[in-house]
Amino acid sequence: MKEKTKELLLDLTGVEEASETVQTWLQEAGAKRRDIIRLRMAVEELATDLCRHGEGQLRAEFRFFRRFGRDHLRIRYGGEKYDPTAPSGGEMEEFTARILAQTGITPTWRWRDGQNELLFRMAGKRHPQLEMPGCVVLAVAVDLLDRDRLRTE
Repeated sequence: MKEKTKELLLDLTGVEEASETVQTWLQEAGAKRRDIIRLRMAVEELATDLCRHGEGQLRAEFRFFRRFGRDHLRIRYGGEKYDPTAPSGGEMEEFTARILAQTGITPTWRWRDGQNELLFRMAGKRHPQLEMPGCVVLAVAVDLLDRDRLRTE
């Protein structure tokens, strides 16, 4: 999958466009419907919070990319240090934090190169056909190591 980038002004129109863009990117990447809905809701809540914080004047860059087999969404925005995921006691911030915690989609926030950055790491694709054989191999290896340890004692 190719990296995709979009820069938006986070006013009310930009928030809706960001939400739709994320949904489109996830659909193109083959994400599950449930994950698409969860991430879209999370992005919409965070973008709405950023819209309020920046009074509709904040520009943000949305970037969708894949690293080590996992899809990532990075949102960068300027201004002073501001973490929209940190509840500050306000009703909306607590609501946003609760949604993110319940869905399991909690982005990491950091201040980097004079920019705020939110990073969502989507779950990697599971390979159930490899899980059982992997568990068996691991169990045998642990058993052999344990037997060697018992013999040396």
